[in-house]
Formats: sequence, structure tokens, C-alpha cells
Amino acid sequence: MNPPLGMRGRVAFIAAGAAAIAMLIWSADVARGLIDPKFTPVHLVSASTLIAAGNLESGESADLWRLRQGEVLKGDKAQAPDGIAFSLAGAAAQDRESLGTLLAEKGDKPAILFRSRRNDEKGLAYLHVADQWLEVQAARQSFRAGWNILRTAPQMTGAYAGSSDMLVRMTRYILADPAATVPVAARIGWMQERARLGKVDGPVSGMQALVLRGGGGTCLFVASGGGDRLFQAKRNDEVFEDVTSRAILNTRSRRFIWMDLDGDGQTELVSWDGKAITVRHAADGATLKPLGEDLELGGEVLGLAACSMPDGSPAVLASAAGLPMLLRRSADGKWRKQDLPGGETTASAGRARMACIVADLDNDGWWDVLQPREAGGILWRGGRTGLAAPGRCDVTNADEGAHFALGDFDQDGYLDIFIGGAQKIELWENDRKGNFRPVARASGSLAYKIRPGISGCAAADLNHDGRPDLCLLYPDAEIAYHFNRGFRCFGEEGDVVLAGPGPALLTGGAAGQLACAVADYNGDGSLDLAVALADGEVSCFYNDAYSRPFVSVGLKKTIGPVTVSVWRGRPAWCMGTMAISGPQPKAFFGLRGSGPATIRWNPPGRPQETRQVEVPESPPEGGIEVLLEP
Repeated sequence: MNPPLGMRGRVAFIAAGAAAIAMLIWSADVARGLIDPKFTPVHLVSASTLIAAGNLESGESADLWRLRQGEVLKGDKAQAPDGIAFSLAGAAAQDRESLGTLLAEKGDKPAILFRSRRNDEKGLAYLHVADQWLEVQAARQSFRAGWNILRTAPQMTGAYAGSSDMLVRMTRYILADPAATVPVAARIGWMQERARLGKVDGPVSGMQALVLRGGGGTCLFVASGGGDRLFQAKRNDEVFEDVTSRAILNTRSRRFIWMDLDGDGQTELVSWDGKAITVRHAADGATLKPLGEDLELGGEVLGLAACSMPDGSPAVLASAAGLPMLLRRSADGKWRKQDLPGGETTASAGRARMACIVADLDNDGWWDVLQPREAGGILWRGGRTGLAAPGRCDVTNADEGAHFALGDFDQDGYLDIFIGGAQKIELWENDRKGNFRPVARASGSLAYKIRPGISGCAAADLNHDGRPDLCLLYPDAEIAYHFNRGFRCFGEEGDVVLAGPGPALLTGGAAGQLACAVADYNGDGSLDLAVALADGEVSCFYNDAYSRPFVSVGLKKTIGPVTVSVWRGRPAWCMGTMAISGPQPKAFFGLRGSGPATIRWNPPGRPQETRQVEVPESPPEGGIEVLLEP
């Protein structure tokens, strides 16, 4: 396919990384954190003659463990792994204590064993358990006779570094899908020239891509205490126009949200300048005019989020250090404030230092409010009559002004949460009931190649492989891009960098970033990255991955947020999950190749609904757009 109009001088700085070569070897001198491109989990599964999984549970003695609920995933099913023993008696004396501590640390735990024909002669195999690789040896050359745990096997982290339960899921995926992939590099490139949009005065507090009434290109809103700015991209070109003056945009946003506040299907700007909430409405698609009265709102507002009431009317959730507030506007434009329910549960959790997370976290169709606090998280669950009394959850944060990103990083159709602050980062995995556990230490590069102190973050799929990645911004350094190899096994791609004109990297004061917004700005079918740099300059870096299959999904009206996911294959594998609250901006789901895909969503008060779409080999300009009826 020829590139769209305006794709002049497209030169890709492709992320480095050798292509995977099918050399089925069993060991390599791979340092922790380095992905071995010659030996991925796909190679591991292919080379294995026996793969068995189950839960490793403590046995009759401190040195004995047994595989329960065992299942042979590949190989002779008659080998019946349930109850097979794993003994520490064969380990060296100096290793036995540490191995015992490792296994006992978490109690019963998922485990998966791989054995290849290459190692049959010695009876050796590799066991992944407690998020670690162990080398084991079959007793008397027989699987059913049990196994001796010999030592840790750090060389195997080059194939996979992550949690054992996710490796089991990844193995099932590889066995089920002949075209399964586990990438070894992000493979993201920028066009040679970036678009320089202009400089912003004052502290940048955030950015958002949106589409205004009347058509035209995608707009980029940059919020700043020195004066907000609005830029409009030109479709099929790499140019933005500063339309701030034409739009009569005179707000100074410290916190903001674009949403359909009056129910007309178009987006309005809801802005807080440190003193009051004000609304700007693009009635004619060109100028932003005040809508209704302002709402005086003192104290510190930590964030604004779009949501809806049980009757479907739009509302704004305002986060504060104490109880969050629901803000509603009546038909005559007057505001009403309503604190969320409090009580002893909220009082014992300390104060909040970051914005609330507003999304349907348990996929029941009703949005929830999760407020990370110093000593524990507070969760208000949504329902038919509104938000219930608060309960505790484990999602905590003690960092002032921490940032978060929502994404289905483990590909199960439920939203997970990444939180990064000045002192700490954490990835919180959803247990499919709206409860969470910290998993960063067992998520590949997030465990050892990430530092706190971020100035922003985004869950994005810039390589369009259907797996949400993490783009982290730093005020004093280059971006860090952690690509998802699948099932929240991350790898850091050091070659995803921001480039100036030509191949030169940004340096000096421009090397840091303050905020970003991911969208397809030039309409070529790929997600681009707009960034507010540390020196105040706003630039757009255009993705070279144009004309790849994707589907963009929105709602016909503002409600929710609603959780939407896209699934492919048999058995079906999740290609992304997002929280959607209105028709704009649409959520972008990258798809690997053509063929059928299923959209699933949970509308309030109704069972899960699905919609089938067919992805052609040559996607239409703009991709496949879907508007769901909430």
C-alpha cells in the first residue's frame, strides 16, 4: 500500500533488536534483563517435548513439594503430573536453604515445567515457579518418579522474565495459535521530521487529543497555568495550526477534562484554574464560549474525570485530598456538589495525593471510583442506584502528584493500573473482581529497568501489536518505553527516543518531557506521540507504522465510563481493553493482521454485549470506526 498524501521524506529510525532466529538451544549466558532474540518462549515451547503446569504446594516435609491440579500441556498426557514430587534433597547444601525460602515465600504457587529432547539423556528440565527459573532433574529418568531441584537458572531469564502464572497463560496462547509471537523489540520508528507546534508559557499540567464539532483534523489541547493552547492537525499532512486565538480560548487549566457535559454529543472543556470550575462549549465548532455559571471550588483539586449518573446524565468526579466530589449541572446551568460517602474506612487510610481512578474495574457495567491513599486504597463500587459505601483495597500511593495509566496489561479483559510517582512505581493487577495486587517485581523490565520520578505516563500501543505498552516521561531525561511482550511481561526498548530534525537526538533542556497525548494526528492509521518538552516546546513525533489494521471504538453518547475490549482467535485472546466514556476521542485497538474480531463491552444494567467486525487485508483510510450503543 502506498503511504497517504503528505508522507514526505518518511525515514524510519527503527528500534534496534536482532530478529528472532529459531535456534533451539537450552542455555545461554544471558544477563538478567537482556532479552535473548534467539530463544523466546515461542522457541522454548517448540523445543519442549514435555510441558506440565499446576500449583506447587508444600509436601510432607520442608524439603518436599508436590504439583497439584497438574496438567500436561504438551507431550504424553498419560504421564499424569498431578501429585508429582519436587525435592530439595538434591540441591547443594549452600543452596538448599535459599531455595526453600524462595518456595515457601508465597505459599502455594503456579508452576510450569519444560523438558526438551536435548536434555532427555541427563533427565534435566527447567521449572518456573515463584517467578524464578529453577533447574531440575528427573529421578531415575522418570517424570512420574519425581524431580530433584538442583539450582536456580538465571540464564533462562533471557527467554522469559516475569511471573509464573503469566508464563502458563503465555504457553497456552503459543500452543493454541500457530502464528503466536513474543516480541523481542518494540520496533517503533519515527518519521524524519517532527512537527513543532510552538512554545507554551507557564507550567504544563496535561494534554489531550480530541475532535471538535465541524470536522477538521484531530486537535491537541495543552493545559497550562500560563494559558491553555489549542492546536489543530491537518489530515494527511504533518502540520498543526495554532487555533487558540480563533477559538477564543482564554482558560488557564491546572486540572481539566474534555467531555460531553450538556448531552449534545459534542465535547466541552471543563477547566479548574485553582479557584473555580468553568466550562467552554464549541457551539459552532470554531469558538469556545462560556457555558453556564462558574463553580467556585477552593482547596486543592487533584484531578477531574468524566462520568455519568444512574439516570444517564453527565457528571464530573473531582478528586481532593479528602473525599472526592460529584459535580452535576442542572438544565439551567447551575452546579451541584455532592461528596462521596465517607466514614471510618476513609479516615483510616490517610490522605490522598493523586487523582482518583474512575472506571468500571469489575466489568459489571457500572463505573467505580478508586482513590489511592497513603495507607491504603478506598474503593466506591458503582451500581444501579449509584456509588455504594466505601471499602478498602490494596492500591496505595504516598507520592505527591503521582501519575497513573489504565491498561489491560495481562490481557484478560479487565483493567489494570500503573502508578508512578517521585519515589515509587507499581503495577497493580486486577483480580477480575476489582481487587488488585502489586506485580511490578514480576513483570519483566518493570522490576529492574525503571526508575521513579516520572512527569507523566501513558498506556499506548505505538507498535500496533494489540498489547498495551507503557510510555514513561521524565522531566530530565529521555522517555522510557517498556513494550509488552504479552501477558504483562515487559521489555525496555532503549531505541525508542525522541528525535529532532534528522537523526539528532534532543539534548539539553529539551531532553525532558512534561506531558504527552497519543493519537492519530495526521490520519494515516497509526498512533503518533505529541509531547510537551521540558523547555515548553510542544512537538509531535509521527509514527512510521502507517496503514496497519486497527479498529477505533467510541460510544454514541457520554455514559459510564464503559469497559470495552477487543478479542481475536480461537480460543479468543484479548487485544486490548479500555475505559470509554463518549464518542470522542475514540479508543484505538491495534490488530495483528486481517480477519474477524469481536468487540465486547459491559453497558450499565445489561449483560455483556458483543459486536463482530471483519478486518480487511488493506485497511481503509482512518481504519474501522465503531460507535457502540451504551
